[in-house]
Amino acid sequence: MRNDLERLLENIDGFDRLLKSKGYEGYFLTNAGCPGRFRESIMDYIYGIIAGTESRTEKGLSFSTYLRWSADPEYSSIHLNMNVDYSRTQSFQVREMTIRTENIYGETGNEKKIENIQGNHKIPDCKQAMNMVLNKPKKQSRIRKI
Repeated sequence: MRNDLERLLENIDGFDRLLKSKGYEGYFLTNAGCPGRFRESIMDYIYGIIAGTESRTEKGLSFSTYLRWSADPEYSSIHLNMNVDYSRTQSFQVREMTIRTENIYGETGNEKKIENIQGNHKIPDCKQAMNMVLNKPKKQSRIRKI
């Protein structure tokens, strides 16, 4: 049991380092609850399972975060959802990612779904993920009257 717990903690730390190296440094929700930085969020979820306040799912884990948050109607927020499998031998493996823009009313704009990810090294970094759903507006020069 101790070795399994040590391995789980090592895997959490390794996945946390991977996410940070890819630029995913914000706050997460684990299976739609347990808000916090990645490590804090997943540890709260695990403690919740032990305490009986959270339930395990057969579909793996879901982590969600905002890559960009905006309350300005002119700019969209960018939301990321990752579906992740866990095994003791292969650690955390991202199965699919959904990246989408949302306006201040929660309406979805552009969406990109990445499925069948073959290895965590293939997940896009944060900037690449944002660029997948952003519309690049043409720069307009503004003339300011005084």
